[in-house]
Amino acid sequence: MTLRAPVVLAALALCLVLAPVRGSLASWTDSGSVTSGTLSARTLQSVPLSCTGGGASVTISWTPSTSPATLTYTAKTSQSATALPVTGNSSTTVTTTLLVGLLGALLGSTVTVVVTGSLPGTLWVTTQQITLRYTPIILGAGGLTCP
Repeated sequence: MTLRAPVVLAALALCLVLAPVRGSLASWTDSGSVTSGTLSARTLQSVPLSCTGGGASVTISWTPSTSPATLTYTAKTSQSATALPVTGNSSTTVTTTLLVGLLGALLGSTVTVVVTGSLPGTLWVTTQQITLRYTPIILGAGGLTCP
């Protein structure tokens, strides 16, 4: 009897291992439907820039976008990587001292201000730009003008 028990256990184990595996005989259906369509590109809302002032300085302003969330704004001139100070996330002031070199003071020049809105935590950005003109100040006339 002692030899018989291990042989019986081995035979049972072999039957379990070699037994065919049966799948479920339950039927099923997928009632979900497939719809087709297009994905719309999501972009940040750009905001129009306005310009006021003239002479020694102008103020460029905008209404901050809140779609899809509040954007953070930076401003700089296209001629320089130096950032212009942004006040209240909605305006920046450009003065002639930022723009006028010796040649520009004599002949006049233009400068483009680029305002960039970015969505924090993402790489999403939107840019707007405005070009200002500097004319030499002759007898009190001239300076920066808005378009």
